[in-house]
Amino acid sequence: MTIPLSGCIDNNDDSATEEEIIELQEWHVHFAVNTADLPTCNEDTYGRLYYVESENEFQVCKSTGWEIISIRGVD
Repeated sequence: MTIPLSGCIDNNDDSATEEEIIELQEWHVHFAVNTADLPTCNEDTYGRLYYVESENEFQVCKSTGWEIISIRGVD
């Protein structure tokens, strides 16, 4: 029964390019205790992702201001 699955369970993904690996390493999530701790959303902070502990949510700085990012699935 394991023969059809042989080779399917392999954690070595050599297909990622060096550029993709560097891009993932540069992606950071920042932390804020509450929304009052979020920095000013401007061109210096566009694209930054923050986890806001008091709200148990993620927010991202967009050109229109801070926006909540929903990562919750359907109950």
